[in-house]
Amino acid sequence: LQGDWSSDVCSSDLDAAKSQIQDAETQTKLAQQSQIIDQFNTAVANLESGTLTSRFNGVYELQIIMRHSRSEQPEIIQVISNFIRIESQQAKGLRRAGHGGIKPSEDVQAALTLLANRNTSYDGGATIDLHGANLDGSQLANAKLARADLNDIHLYEANLTGADLSHSELAHADLRGSYLDSAKLVSADLTRADLSSASLHSTDLTMAIMIRTNLRSAQLNGYQVRAMSDPNQSAAILVNAYMPFANLEDADVSWVNFYGAFLGGARLVDTTASYAHFMNAHLGARRVWEQYQVDCGIPPADLAGADLEEANFNGANLDNVDLTHASYRSADLVHARRKYVAVGSALCSDQDLRVIDPNV
Repeated sequence: LQGDWSSDVCSSDLDAAKSQIQDAETQTKLAQQSQIIDQFNTAVANLESGTLTSRFNGVYELQIIMRHSRSEQPEIIQVISNFIRIESQQAKGLRRAGHGGIKPSEDVQAALTLLANRNTSYDGGATIDLHGANLDGSQLANAKLARADLNDIHLYEANLTGADLSHSELAHADLRGSYLDSAKLVSADLTRADLSSASLHSTDLTMAIMIRTNLRSAQLNGYQVRAMSDPNQSAAILVNAYMPFANLEDADVSWVNFYGAFLGGARLVDTTASYAHFMNAHLGARRVWEQYQVDCGIPPADLAGADLEEANFNGANLDNVDLTHASYRSADLVHARRKYVAVGSALCSDQDLRVIDPNV
């Protein structure tokens, strides 16, 4: 009996000790959570401050919170995105007034760096929303911006080298003169985006939506990184890209892979496309039939003055394409399709182009 009584006492003491430990842990967690909330509120207050130093400190404080409390990351992404959109608008007046060399303020650049370098494993479904932000000249090399809302954004001469922009929305974005070398834009929406004079070496644009995208004078070409290297490895990739009415005038797309790309209505006037790969690409005229409830047409690509030396058109659709004024010495046209096709009486609108199947 003595042994049973002693055993019951020891068990009771153990349960009490466990309860005390659990209570202490709960109190500690509550204290930590309260501290995080205080730190978060202080950081947000600093972001709303009228001084650059306070705003910069606010960004730094949110960075610390995000590092030590991963559960706060989704909300911090939203707060920082909103801060960048609002603060970046202050530079709009200067930009419109024609002042050169504009870059984001230090606090905005710090906020961009926080988003760009975050651990995306803790995003919790949150997405970056920087639509309409004025971020000309910003530094976003290797930025993690996949699936971000970047519609109408201003990124003139921004450094986006190696950035991940896969599945991002960049409709009407200003990317003139930007550096997108080795960036990932797989399935990105670049409808009516302006990438004129942009650098796109080794950029992956596989399955990108590029309706009426402006690529005038852009550099997408491959080149020898070192002696005897393969230029294919440094050229942009546009496999299965959807590019109706895209403007590639004066662009250099030598060695670029356009396999399966849709280029109906595209403008390749004076484009350098030597050694480019157009296998199974569609450059010919196209009529949108009644199943889409529209009767519009897509004219053939305009290749006037284009340099197509050694370009490969094996399996490409060249219906109605006029090669009279193009230079296509040694180009492979043997297995390309070329015939006359009647098209609709009106050009297709952006909305029409979004619903048609380019493969039909």
